[in-house]
Amino acid sequence: MKQAIPTLLALCLLSLGGWLFFLEQNQSSHYLDLTNQPFPDMTGIQFLNNPVDDLGKPTVFIWWALWCPNCLSRVPVLNQLHKQYGNRINFIGISLENNDATLEYAKSSIHYSVAYDESQSAMSQFQAQFIPFYAIRSADGKVIWQGNEFEPEMIPRFFP
Repeated sequence: MKQAIPTLLALCLLSLGGWLFFLEQNQSSHYLDLTNQPFPDMTGIQFLNNPVDDLGKPTVFIWWALWCPNCLSRVPVLNQLHKQYGNRINFIGISLENNDATLEYAKSSIHYSVAYDESQSAMSQFQAQFIPFYAIRSADGKVIWQGNEFEPEMIPRFFP
């Protein structure tokens, strides 16, 4: 019995290590890395609130949905970033839905721009599989960063 416990423990640790390796390897397969490539065309979006005047500014795009708790939990953080950096960076939430509930939530809770992309062509070009999904476009129209985990510290790193 004493020899079985270390063997069992070693097998558990190996299994955990294999599982973590599998997760890490599959993280990058949740979207296509388009870093330094031209940003997908966003001219087909329809603004639901706070239309953006200058689409030439650097822009943080956020794909989200009302049914996504992780998406909604990030709204206060994104509102604060918009308040702090909105004069030089656009923040545009791209809703996966276009309905009355989404429009009401956007108008009452989201301070940055909210749009709808009926074709979802940009998100499909990133091959994004999960939301929230974020993509940052530079002023010259290139993808600076994309991913599912966005942190406020990224803004001053990309836009000092």
